[in-house]
Amino acid sequence: MKKRMMSLLLVATMLLSLTPILGVSATDTVSYVDIPSNQGWSVNYRATAQSATRVVNLAKGDVYTGNYALHITNDNTSAPEINIYNTSFKGSNADETATYEISFYIKNIDGIVETNNLYAMVGWGGWVNSYGDLGTVVKVRDGAAMKRDTNTDKEGWIRVYTTFDGAKLKTTNNESFRFNVNGAITDILIDDVKLVKVGDETETNLLQNGGFEDGFLEYEDLPEGSVWVPNYRSSAKTETRVVDVVVDEDYAYTGTRALHITNDVASELSINNTSFASANIEAGVTYTLSFYIKNIDGIFDNDSMYAQIGWGGWVNTYGDLGGVVKVKDGAAMLRDTNTDKEGWIRVYTNFDGTAAKSNPTGFRFNVNKVVTDIYIDDISLVKAGTDTNLLSETTFEVAPPATATPAPTAAPTATPAPTATPAPTATPVVVTYSNFSSSSVWNINYRATAESETRQVKVAEGIAYTGNKSLYITSDATTNAELNINNTSFGGANADPTATYELSFYIKNIDGIVGTNNLYAQVGWEGWVNTYGDLGTVVKVKDGAAMKRDTNTDKEGWIRVYTTFSGEKMATVTDKFRFNVNGPVVGVYIDDVKLVKVGTDTNLLAEGDFETSVTPPATPTPAPTAAPTATPAPVSVVMYQSLPNGSVWAPNYRTDAQSATRSVDVAIGESYTGNGSLHITNDVVSELNLPNTSFTAADVDSSATYTLSFYIKNIDGISGNNDLYAQIGWGGWVNTYGDLGGVVKVKDGAAMKRDTNTNKEGWIRVYTNFDGGVVAAAANQTGFRFNINGIIDNIYIDDISLVKVGEETVNLLDETTFEYDFGTYLVDAIKIYDGNTEIQDLTAASGKTLTIKTKVASFDITKLAGAQLIVSLYDGYEMRKVNISEETALTVNGRVVELTTTIQMPTYTSVGDLKLKAFVWDSLEGMQALANLKQI
Repeated sequence: MKKRMMSLLLVATMLLSLTPILGVSATDTVSYVDIPSNQGWSVNYRATAQSATRVVNLAKGDVYTGNYALHITNDNTSAPEINIYNTSFKGSNADETATYEISFYIKNIDGIVETNNLYAMVGWGGWVNSYGDLGTVVKVRDGAAMKRDTNTDKEGWIRVYTTFDGAKLKTTNNESFRFNVNGAITDILIDDVKLVKVGDETETNLLQNGGFEDGFLEYEDLPEGSVWVPNYRSSAKTETRVVDVVVDEDYAYTGTRALHITNDVASELSINNTSFASANIEAGVTYTLSFYIKNIDGIFDNDSMYAQIGWGGWVNTYGDLGGVVKVKDGAAMLRDTNTDKEGWIRVYTNFDGTAAKSNPTGFRFNVNKVVTDIYIDDISLVKAGTDTNLLSETTFEVAPPATATPAPTAAPTATPAPTATPAPTATPVVVTYSNFSSSSVWNINYRATAESETRQVKVAEGIAYTGNKSLYITSDATTNAELNINNTSFGGANADPTATYELSFYIKNIDGIVGTNNLYAQVGWEGWVNTYGDLGTVVKVKDGAAMKRDTNTDKEGWIRVYTTFSGEKMATVTDKFRFNVNGPVVGVYIDDVKLVKVGTDTNLLAEGDFETSVTPPATPTPAPTAAPTATPAPVSVVMYQSLPNGSVWAPNYRTDAQSATRSVDVAIGESYTGNGSLHITNDVVSELNLPNTSFTAADVDSSATYTLSFYIKNIDGISGNNDLYAQIGWGGWVNTYGDLGGVVKVKDGAAMKRDTNTNKEGWIRVYTNFDGGVVAAAANQTGFRFNINGIIDNIYIDDISLVKVGEETVNLLDETTFEYDFGTYLVDAIKIYDGNTEIQDLTAASGKTLTIKTKVASFDITKLAGAQLIVSLYDGYEMRKVNISEETALTVNGRVVELTTTIQMPTYTSVGDLKLKAFVWDSLEGMQALANLKQI
């Protein structure tokens, strides 16, 4: 194996001792190497030269991600400026209509000794400086502050970031990005520098090598006997004109190897694959060519690189695979940036095999101009409807063939070689097709043209996104050819007009949908909530509701398509759900069709996974002669406790008193973080105020912007508009007045926005920004409160935050995470069940097995291990039976356990003095009672 380590990287410089540095443990080794040349970064040591204590290099062994991070030390304070440039992005390339974000991770931020000793600049003309101290205080120059996010997932690292306007960037002196060191800096580490366009779903980093990982790659020649044969046409192979294989899992899409191409001359270079002859493909059949490519921006020019099948021009994907896909001869490579590995893009095209017959050459990549460090992996050429790759060695994981051992000059009497065990034959995937059963909720309507071999809807067994079955559609009819696939399990009249709904499904061979509008899905099929349009190349929209495509699924070849719509329209019609086929569709599979109310997981369509769409067994299973004893329903693991004495939260139950169904308390065992959350329920249309007395609105800074946010669970428990809102000042001036449920209705101009992309299922973050100047001018400068103005059913709120923008680490509200220490233990009521029914006496318990349950919570996790539930049966004063709970079986957040035991009741004719007593003890050894005796 040869190793190419970009020039300055051949020798590691300044290798330090193993003494721990910057929080790295003594067992870790931190070494330092020069920044590789030509990898995006360069350093200018202005007035004073580089030295051992004034150095910019890379640290290996102390990073945020990857293997390397930028390391900066500067002990010079007299004309000390150091510039660290990244010239891969120019201001003139900016989109003046966009907003940009610059961010990076920094370690040992306190090593920045004074304000302005380190800052970052984009354009470095002063207009979008993040000029200022990144240490204790973020001081701002020229209006753009770097904000600090200390909530990273790696201790010691802080993410700093700012946003700025692309219009200013466009007007700069066309310079790029740099860090500027302007004073004493001691052992600062920086990693993962990113410049991204806000709203870019791919989060494409516009700075090359922002992670400082480039330049450290290993390469090896294509193996001897490989089916890949480079042809270096007019110029010879060199270090900068090479086709080889990179050996690095970060530079492979799958595995550890990928094809690497660099070409520094304007001279054609062909990379042929000899495993495939296009003469072998079938006329009249559609094929898909695809591959994954990394560093697509290394293709500098239109026509610099393209892929060919037949390479006579008939099915060229001729054109730039970079910024613009330029098309020659009508076949475009399409780009799919939503892959599951950062930096990789899937490019693909479809073509008709008929044309290949007239030009039967094989497959090749053609490089026609300058191309720098392109990586290609997982090349695929497949016949539509199949998974068989017609090209060999497409993942570049093939090892070179072993060198044959020469035969001995004289054949000794050798032990005969054992007969080789033949390699097992791979079991082929068998797909079978069957009709829907008459009892299925799916029914098919073959409108003007009858079902045939080439026009059919079946259940496919052996190919599915989940399970083993999927819906299969093929239709070659083009004249008055509509075909309906109806699901009768849901009617629009059942819709909730106040809710939002999502329709989604998974589709395989989406390119089998030949034209626009040939396949679409409808709810109500009156046109009002159609996802009318092609699910293939272009999602064409009719009536305003587009199916969006999510290619980042966890099963290759499947794509999730989805859309959302309002239940208000759906409730006005009575029709149901259907797929509509309106033209040629060849070999398409659909699975896991879901129609859900947003905020719930219940699928409103039956048999959406097609696993039950088969003929039911003819002979029903006989019912058991005796019904088994039902398993008791599980006890909820959530416990509710009153707000502690002295809490800053002070509920005001205005016109109606607090009750079991109208309360504000703390839920233990239900939370966004930690173990507790605020719990609110209100069953009357009567205002309930929940002020927080730790904050006074009069204290806000009139020149600042503030952000209010919190996490909420069961948002659909808010019944109507305005039933729950948050207020600062509660005089109307900065209300987030409005429903936090289906629709965010705005009063007084400040809307709570919803962020459903949280890291805990069921929780939604809601937030808003407001101007401190409005607060300062208000006549009613009261503090913060939640206002409940209607029916609320079991809402949970956690992690409330009121912060000044730029000082996000300082929460202006107290008691926002509800992690109160109520004492050593909390014990829920002990409950006794006969089957699923809770009982209060033993009158009907003769001969039955009773189940006893309770829950215990503790803020000291070690105490829960010994907790025991003991139940005893007495006849008069004589103990007849006793039982003890099993070991703890259920924990929630390490704070709550459920204790369960059973006891068999004797057969008796009269209860008499029979008594059942239950106790909770801290342990069998300590025997400290944790709850009052439960006796029936």
